[in-house]
Amino acid sequence: MVNIMPNHQRKKFRFEYAGIVLGFLMAYFQLFDILEKYLIIEKPIVLEFDKSESTPDTFTYVVTGAVADENYLLDMIKLFPIPDNLKQVSFQYDHYPEFDLKPITNTTPDTYKVSKNFLEKKYNEDNFHFEFLDNNRFTFKFKFSGNEQNKPKFECKVFTVENTSISCEVKEKSGFFSFIRDIPWYRIWVVLSFVLVFFIYFFEQLWGIWKNRRQSPDNERNRYKTVNRLFR
Repeated sequence: MVNIMPNHQRKKFRFEYAGIVLGFLMAYFQLFDILEKYLIIEKPIVLEFDKSESTPDTFTYVVTGAVADENYLLDMIKLFPIPDNLKQVSFQYDHYPEFDLKPITNTTPDTYKVSKNFLEKKYNEDNFHFEFLDNNRFTFKFKFSGNEQNKPKFECKVFTVENTSISCEVKEKSGFFSFIRDIPWYRIWVVLSFVLVFFIYFFEQLWGIWKNRRQSPDNERNRYKTVNRLFR
């Protein structure tokens, strides 16, 4: 005997399946970045900047590695801060000591560059493994002079050891988006799928209750009359 699924169960199954598919698509295309950037795809390498400290005469911003679409071995990275009223710029790579950077002044704005060759000499290591790192292990500090009128802007250029230029951008640290950017898309898919299935089930139950009451408008009145008779 063929067991045919009732119509309401088929609809419920379709809704839950749709929730899983939607969760997959939302995670794969990273909906939070699509909405944030109005359908412009994020660059392969993203750095984030955030204010670290300020005094009456200076204010400091930190630019750090956020995320990359793969593990890049770098030959060089260049940062272009705007405005250029800089008092001091420093760089720290992983557990190595922090050191000051000097500007390249024949560009507009000034350029601050860190290269593989430079780090080999600075740290006295041959074949230095210059990799793009996240979790505050790849950090520039920009100390500006004067009072802060507007938030600074930063542009960047990245070159790999294969002499390939990789698109990058420096974005302001944004709390929630910064937190979930590092979460793999398949984990977001699992979470979103469960959330969507729950909400679909919840609203389906509300729809069923509302539909039943609409189809039987006298049920509530009859129930009220029955209760009154019992307690007379």
